[in-house]
Amino acid sequence: PPYRALLLHRDGAPCGSRRGGYRVRMALLHEATLSPRKDELIEPWLHTRAWWDGVPERDPVASFRLDDPAGQVGIECFLFGSAGQSTLFVPVTYRGAQLSGAEASLVGTMQHSVLGTRYVYDACADPVFIATLLDTIRTGGRQADLQLHLADGTEVVREPTATARGEGAPTVPAHDPALPVSP
Repeated sequence: PPYRALLLHRDGAPCGSRRGGYRVRMALLHEATLSPRKDELIEPWLHTRAWWDGVPERDPVASFRLDDPAGQVGIECFLFGSAGQSTLFVPVTYRGAQLSGAEASLVGTMQHSVLGTRYVYDACADPVFIATLLDTIRTGGRQADLQLHLADGTEVVREPTATARGEGAPTVPAHDPALPVSP
């Protein structure tokens, strides 16, 4: 069964209710070759983080995506787990150009056979991720629907391996995605 990471509405209202201007979000994915693969890029980077717990064998066990309303930044949230150990929440962003001022948060680059060079960042330093995450929590939003664009031009829906919902908490602050993230 898919892993679930749920932040529920305080009143238990179902995901998808139109609270606070929430809209259904969609992530357009491409049937593509990635080099290096996401796990090949992210896993070694995990070992360099101060918060890494030292568990040597850890694999991605689930993920979900959030939608950048401007359609420019890919946002993917991974759960990296190990049998009998903790699970790490590892959000990353994918960009077509470098994020100014976030050099220390660059996980690495990968070649995408459809989109070209992608710069992969620790999402916690990406203002688009912060703005989108806060909006998801504030409005009671949820993970993006996954639409996979195949090489033959057809599109199919892909199920996420994890789900997430915002709480619908209007007091959560907003963040302008044009502004840098400050610690």
